[in-house]
Amino acid sequence: MITIVCAYFFIAYRTSRPPTPPSQTATRNHASITQGMCNDLKILMQNKNYILIFFIFSLVYSLYAGVGFVINPLLIPFGYNEVAISLIGMLVVFFGTIGAISTGIFLDRTHKYLFALKTICFAATITMLLAIYLFNTGTYWGAVLFCLFAGFSIVPIMPVSFSLATESTHPL
Repeated sequence: MITIVCAYFFIAYRTSRPPTPPSQTATRNHASITQGMCNDLKILMQNKNYILIFFIFSLVYSLYAGVGFVINPLLIPFGYNEVAISLIGMLVVFFGTIGAISTGIFLDRTHKYLFALKTICFAATITMLLAIYLFNTGTYWGAVLFCLFAGFSIVPIMPVSFSLATESTHPL
């Protein structure tokens, strides 16, 4: 059914182009913007800064994803039940959203991308070391403190990495 609908739209809406371009961007020669996806990827893979940013982003994001994947079997031995573990996940996302927004505002105002990247990497390391102590307490407030620190130190890697990668690979 979807194939038939897509085929209909492919045939029916191929008829004509607008008489004028929709914007000034549409009149620009696309060869001046990019050299094609494969060539742009080759250029990116030769950019040492981009590779380092990609590697750092992968490491810090894997902390965030890894904790999310194993949080249930990790915390049950410390006395946390499923409700508390669910709240921990929700709080990390909540504080992470606040941290990502505030980091994005900081980056837009100051353009200190490298400083923000170093700060987040340092804070993520401290947060994971602190988690060993906080989860060992088995208290709800220890888990809330972890959520606060993890949200503000791990989740903002996304706006920092994307902004820094955009700055270091600007023409592409």
